[in-house]
Amino acid sequence: MIANLAGIGHHASDKCCGFGWRNRSGQGPSKQGDQDMSKARKTTKQRAKPKITIDCQLKPMDEFIPGLAGLLLSLVDEDLRNERRAAEAADQAGKPNSCYNQAMSPAICHQPKPTPGCRLPRKPTHCPKPSDRGETLADLIHEYKSQIADRQEEDRAQYRKPSNLTDAIKLAAGVVRKVPDHQRRVGRKVLTQACNRLLRHQDEIETCKSFDDLLDLIEQHTADIHRFGTLAVYDTACRLGVYLGLKPKVVYLHAGTAKGAQALGLDTSRGHLEMSELPKPFRLLEPWECEDSLCIYKARLARLKRKS
Repeated sequence: MIANLAGIGHHASDKCCGFGWRNRSGQGPSKQGDQDMSKARKTTKQRAKPKITIDCQLKPMDEFIPGLAGLLLSLVDEDLRNERRAAEAADQAGKPNSCYNQAMSPAICHQPKPTPGCRLPRKPTHCPKPSDRGETLADLIHEYKSQIADRQEEDRAQYRKPSNLTDAIKLAAGVVRKVPDHQRRVGRKVLTQACNRLLRHQDEIETCKSFDDLLDLIEQHTADIHRFGTLAVYDTACRLGVYLGLKPKVVYLHAGTAKGAQALGLDTSRGHLEMSELPKPFRLLEPWECEDSLCIYKARLARLKRKS
């Protein structure tokens, strides 16, 4: 009875442990146990890390290149169409088509549409520097009208936008946005001091009937402010005059403008010039444009005088 139970025990242990360590004969692991264990390990690995197969098929190069070339051509065509639209809009607005050729400096494009090698120029962020192509006064004035005057007028237009005199004074004094280029050496602290001084005299500013009155008023109230000199007074009056609708009728001389007038052999002792005193080509411009052009072209005017 005991022997039978022992036999049953051995059989039960073998059946319960499918890959038991000892079989009936008392030897090591059975082959069946090893096979079952290996199958279990393979099943575990397959579940933990499933195999992913990717079917990659490379297309021949002769099929890829035409598609890429077509994409590049379409991008170039779209760029040219955008340039033509911009040029047509400029023509309708009555502005010349300025363009940059691939191997040339900025010039006036006299064609109705820009050529494929042309693109519209960026707006300058500082005072424009003149080129050295002009040989006569008429050439300089034509260059100013065609390349600089429109940009300067766009800059003046921003001073018409304020909704009230307080905002107009702050904008004209240069304390709202970036400090104007002409007043970089003056500094924001001095400009703020001048602005606060003008804000206290708004009633007097509103009563100005001419640009001369406005210029005298600003000079009177800022005379004791250190480093707020003649150029800062004139620029502030010009910007505020745009808002008030007051324009200068004479050419005021200061700094670079006086040097340009001296290069023409004009008398600068009075601090201003009548339009009739300027050479005929300059009379095609407005007084504030004459002041601007005399400052920009002072070096070239001196060279023209030496040549003559």
